Amino acid sequence: MEENRGFLDNQKLSLSELMRLISLCLDSTYFRFRDHIYHQRKGTPMGSPISVVVAEIVMQRLESQLLSAAPSLLKLWTGYVDDVFAILDCKDVEPFFSHINSIEPAIQFSKELEKDFQLPFLDVYVKP
Repeated sequence: MEENRGFLDNQKLSLSELMRLISLCLDSTYFRFRDHIYHQRKGTPMGSPISVVVAEIVMQRLESQLLSAAPSLLKLWTGYVDDVFAILDCKDVEPFFSHINSIEPAIQFSKELEKDFQLPFLDVYVKP
């Protein structure tokens, strides 16, 4: 938000007020499991509208870091919120996978590989 100078021009809240509200939303998640009440201290609450926004912000920043220093040439990198669809040469998969999981220890990617010329993504199979 600080980098996008025009963002706060039309807002009634200051940046510090907006950040305090976001912190409140992220730090006030409680849930019940097996008759115990827990306070979620990491991550974003599942199902909360703010979770999608925060995930998008985090993923955009993470993507710019990992793609600028990527050890291999990607043929395609696209995604939706925290799901990524990437295409690269088979020989580059493991080095690239190690690279992207070394950027932020709290965020670890998993992978599904092509099988029978199909790649799974968001509950569908992508075919050439």
